[in-house]
Amino acid sequence: MEDRRFKKGQLVQHFKREGLYLGTDEYVYEIIGEAIHSETREKMMVYRAMYGDKELFVRSYDMFMSEVDHEKYPDVKQKYRFESMQDLFFVVDETGIRKYDDEGKLIAEITFPETEPGVFTIDHTFVDDSLRGQGMAGTLVQLAVDEIQRREGVIAATCSYAKKWLEENDYEFE
Repeated sequence: MEDRRFKKGQLVQHFKREGLYLGTDEYVYEIIGEAIHSETREKMMVYRAMYGDKELFVRSYDMFMSEVDHEKYPDVKQKYRFESMQDLFFVVDETGIRKYDDEGKLIAEITFPETEPGVFTIDHTFVDDSLRGQGMAGTLVQLAVDEIQRREGVIAATCSYAKKWLEENDYEFE
């Protein structure tokens, strides 16, 4: 097993999160830390659910860090049972989608306020220099389109990048 470490406070996702709506926090957990079982001396991982009653869980460290059983779950793309959300996590709110780095710095953003009832206007995209050339702007527009469609809204665009992307990908918009 390759050396993977999680830091206290880091957010991780369980493989069962795959395919869920991006804005949900189901199967998202915060690392509390590592512990030692008092009887067996087995190394354990302590983590808290970020959904529901925010229950506290303990799992053997080896199981926590193990790979997904792809024979049992052949459609799962995630390699490990739990993986960092650093590369996967976006914050979705009423006006947009944002991505932050480990220090909390905004590194990617797309905004789409509801400018008329049921009409969401993509008016801004931002990608930090550290993410340029990796397709992040296109990912943001696709995520915005998915979110607007989930809300059963109409897509409008004033952002030049979003307009170009929508045209190139054959989306109708105002």
